[in-house]
Amino acid sequence: MATASSIKASDKQAICKKLTTALKKRYNGSVPKIELPVMESLVFAACLENESYERAQQYYDRLLEVFHDWNEVRVSSITELEAAFEGMADPDWRALRVRSILQFIFEKKYVFEFEAVRKKTQDLAARQLNKIPHKTPFIVNWVMQNALDSHLVPLDDYMRDTATCLGLLERKENAGAGAESLKAAVRKADAPLFANLLKSLSIEPKIREVVLNELDYTDDEFDPTQAASKLDEIIASAKSGKRKKKKKVPAKKTTKPKAAKKKATKKKAATKSTPKKAAKKPAAKKKPKKTTKKTTKSPTRKK
Repeated sequence: MATASSIKASDKQAICKKLTTALKKRYNGSVPKIELPVMESLVFAACLENESYERAQQYYDRLLEVFHDWNEVRVSSITELEAAFEGMADPDWRALRVRSILQFIFEKKYVFEFEAVRKKTQDLAARQLNKIPHKTPFIVNWVMQNALDSHLVPLDDYMRDTATCLGLLERKENAGAGAESLKAAVRKADAPLFANLLKSLSIEPKIREVVLNELDYTDDEFDPTQAASKLDEIIASAKSGKRKKKKKVPAKKTTKPKAAKKKATKKKAATKSTPKKAAKKPAAKKKPKKTTKKTTKSPTRKK
C-alpha cells in the first residue's frame, strides 16, 4: 500500500486536484478575503484556528467591542480575555495567544504595528513570527500565506487530522510539518482555495467525529491514492452515523499441562483410598513409688 511519503509529488498534485474538484461541489469555491495589517492578521488567525471564517470574524469583532483598544487587551488578565471567547473551543488558550501577540509587538517599538515584517524576506519574516510566545504553526503559516503572500497550506489540528485520514499526511506529522509537506502537492495559486476547502470539511461536527473515529480505530497508514474514495466514505459515514468499533480480542485461556493434571488426580485418589490412622494417645505417666527413709541410729560414744 502506498503511503504519503512514498508517493511522487506529481501524483500527489493530481490527488489534491481531484479532492479540490470534489470539495468545490460540496462547499463554496471562493476564498474569503481578509485584508488586515500584519498584527491584526495574527489576532484574527488566533480566532480562526479550528474554527470557520464566519465564527472567527464574529469573535474578532466581539473582542474589539468588549475592549476599548488593543492596549486594554494587552494589559487585561487571561480570565477577562477568556470571556470574550466564550463559546469557542479552548477560550483560555486563545486569550493567552492574543495577549502574547500584542505584548510581543508592543515591547519592540511601543506601538501596535508590525508592518516592517513585510519588507523582510520570507525566511526572516517566518523567523520573526516564530519568536512570538505561545504562537502555533497555524497562526504563523496563515499570516505568512494571507498577509505576506507565501506559498504554504496552513493547517490547524482539525485540518491536519482530516488530511491524515485522507492519506495526504503521515500520522507522525504535526500541523507545522504537514503545511510544508502539502506545499509541494498544491500549486501556489491553488493553495488558498485548497486550504479553505479542507478547513470547511474539517470543521463540520459530524465529519470531525468520523475522522477522529477513523484515527482511533485504524492503526495502519491511509493510502493517498484512495483519497477521493476515502472522502466519499467519510461523508457517507457522517450521514449514516455509523462508526468503526474496535475488535474485541478474546482472552487467552490458561491451560494447565497434562502431566500436572495427572499428578494432581493421582494424589487425590491416593488420599481417598488410604484410611486415616487413628492418632495414638500419649502413654500415661507412672507415678513414682513412695520411698521410706531409713532411720539410722547414731553410734554411742563410750565414756
